[in-house]
Amino acid sequence: MQASTVPGRALRFNQWFKLAVLTLAALCGFALTLAQALESVEGIMFSRATLHWQVARGQIGHSQLRVDRTARSKTFTPMITYRYQDANGRMRQGWRIETTPGYNGAQAKRMVARFPAGAEVDVYHDGQGYAVLIPGARAHLWGWLAFWLVLSGLLGRLLVACWRAAARLWRSAAPAA
Repeated sequence: MQASTVPGRALRFNQWFKLAVLTLAALCGFALTLAQALESVEGIMFSRATLHWQVARGQIGHSQLRVDRTARSKTFTPMITYRYQDANGRMRQGWRIETTPGYNGAQAKRMVARFPAGAEVDVYHDGQGYAVLIPGARAHLWGWLAFWLVLSGLLGRLLVACWRAAARLWRSAAPAA
């Protein structure tokens, strides 16, 4: 009799252990994806705030495409600097094109062509020294937000399934009255 109950307990422990590991992984994944979604929301809100910043006329000082080559890839970076005068009359220099960095080769080339050296431009600034040439949120920010929300939703469903499986295991382990 003793030998027949031990395998059942071992099987139940094995099930609990696997369920605990899966639940912990789903919980960590859910927390991380939710944090990434919140970070995306923060980036979108900040980017959209630039639409309401002060606008000053400025001039592009330097505009060049930097290409960094490694053994496996190329990285394209538009190197653009500009000068503008803020509302307090101080001359400032900026280098941000927009709030979100990262360009592929074609996008980087378009940025350098759009902002050639010597060109007069509108500079959007917050009055504290943070400035951009292109206000607003890029479309990829919305895409990342959607990705993180869908992934956190899937992990949330996995968590619910784990909790339901744990409840079934718990009920099956309870002694019959």
